[in-house]
Amino acid sequence: MFITIKCLSHEGTLPITYTLYKNTSFVMDYNAQSRREGQFIVPVPYTDKLGTFKCKAMNGFDSKYSNGLDVDLSVKLTSKPDPPIQGHQVTLNCSVTYQTNAKYTWYFVHSKENSTESTKQNQLTHVANHPGRYYCSINGQTSNWIEVLSQDSSLQPVTIAVIVAVTALLTLVLGLICYCISQKAHRCSIN
Repeated sequence: MFITIKCLSHEGTLPITYTLYKNTSFVMDYNAQSRREGQFIVPVPYTDKLGTFKCKAMNGFDSKYSNGLDVDLSVKLTSKPDPPIQGHQVTLNCSVTYQTNAKYTWYFVHSKENSTESTKQNQLTHVANHPGRYYCSINGQTSNWIEVLSQDSSLQPVTIAVIVAVTALLTLVLGLICYCISQKAHRCSIN
């Protein structure tokens, strides 16, 4: 993959020599003879965070450095609703921080079947029929995954909490009834 980085010095006289650095390491030089802009085409690996790029301009005055440009190629998957609900429609959004014409690949990993789909758009609307995981990829980079829980497992904690609460309440009521009966029997035997 290649990225294009442009540097521009508004001051000084031509020619301007631009030096590109990545995380303080030298990348390459560019000598601008007829225009003030320097352009670098840099080969980069498919890694999530490439680092910070800076230009240094030698323009007849003191050399000056540009602000840092953070290059992040990570892929992020979001859903609406979040989290997705089994049996309902979900809109998945696969986002990157750069412009691309590459296809987005969508992965659906379920216990019953796995499937993939490719689109030119970074958004996909889908019915979450099965519990499982969704993720996307672009340019060889894979996103985080989003899990669709089964309706049974999403209701299970609520069901367990209700059962525990009802059991505790019944135990308390039965204990109170037994206490009242024993107090009443105790009063009857004293008289």
